[in-house]
Amino acid sequence: LHSARALLRIDPENEAAVPALLALLRDKDNEFKEATISAFWDVAPKATAAIPTLISMLESDSIEVAFRNDCAMQILGRMGPAAKNAVPVLIKRLRKDPRRYPLGNSAVGALGKIGPAAEPACADLRSLMNDTNQAFELRVAPAIALWRIARDTNAALPLVVQSLQAKSRSPIFGYGFDEEVAILGDIGPAAKNAVPCLIKLLSARHPSIRASAAEALRKID
Repeated sequence: LHSARALLRIDPENEAAVPALLALLRDKDNEFKEATISAFWDVAPKATAAIPTLISMLESDSIEVAFRNDCAMQILGRMGPAAKNAVPVLIKRLRKDPRRYPLGNSAVGALGKIGPAAEPACADLRSLMNDTNQAFELRVAPAIALWRIARDTNAALPLVVQSLQAKSRSPIFGYGFDEEVAILGDIGPAAKNAVPCLIKLLSARHPSIRASAAEALRKID
């Protein structure tokens, strides 16, 4: 694993390192899987040679490979727009596992990070976002993904702000705000209704959250 990681850092398209990491991702030992996704996480944006294999891995519905599928979707999301060919299989996974955490959430997150090329997923994401029978927390991720794909501020903003307000009342105030804060900053001036929540985050425990909130406020102003 360490050798493959070193090779990928030197050459992200290295034909020896990528198959080696993919082989480890299929390993039955969860320790290897976790170490492998960590390795891919660092190099994923440039390790595009892995995309066809990751897509093929997602074709399996077996519960035995659920963890592996979750890893594959996270890696594809990390690759961003370069993983656009994965959109059909990610939509398929989303339809099979919409409320099955973490698989449904990983598919949602990957589609959002692929961006506009994932436009065929918008109807499914909107349906999940508007499903009031689903836990509120699981409706926020589709809202964020929908904004990343279609820049649908009117649909996404109310849920994102509501999520931020709910989390700011949490006894562990200061953690778990990353996605919402980043999106509000990206939305910019249209997110002005979120300013009171972001100001509150300036006193959060974690310095990275305080910094993210300050940056979002700068973008909204």
